[in-house]
Amino acid sequence: MTSRFQRGVLAAIVAPLAACTGRGAPTRAVDDTTAVRSTSAPDSITAPESAIAAGSGWVVGHRSAGPVRFGVTPAAGDDCHYTVPAGAPSALRFMAESGRVVRVDVDSAGPATDRGARVGMTEAEVRRLYPDGLRTMPHKYDTAGHYLVFTPPGPDSGFRIVFETDGQRVTTWRAGAEPAVEYVEKCG
Repeated sequence: MTSRFQRGVLAAIVAPLAACTGRGAPTRAVDDTTAVRSTSAPDSITAPESAIAAGSGWVVGHRSAGPVRFGVTPAAGDDCHYTVPAGAPSALRFMAESGRVVRVDVDSAGPATDRGARVGMTEAEVRRLYPDGLRTMPHKYDTAGHYLVFTPPGPDSGFRIVFETDGQRVTTWRAGAEPAVEYVEKCG
């Protein structure tokens, strides 16, 4: 559950964001002091129209999902739990831990990453979208499946996008901050 203040702040963030669709458009974020400030887009890659339309304007990158910044945006409670901020598409489920949103989980075909990857894509399609920084690991529970883990370079290397596959196609994916983004088991 989020507090009324946090819901109000997120609502104030979402409305201006809906009008931003161009390259380099400003986003709104909540910093550690919960004061709202303007920042530049977290990823240098412009979202394809399919990613924007399918996710209702909530583009997901390795640092954020829409206006929610991983490790920065506050969340009620210190326990590990899932929440959906006001205005977020229902297909996005946000994991909160220690009072901060740390990752987003996606298990339906609608929402896409900032590069256009989504549930249902083949492993080869994901590899084409993420030619650098993608490693393949065996799936913990599905012997045919894999984890395709994208790690951005440099100062963003503490973030990941993890695609779970059945060995052929993406079945779910998540993006967020280390270590939570690589948790196999979900919480709450």
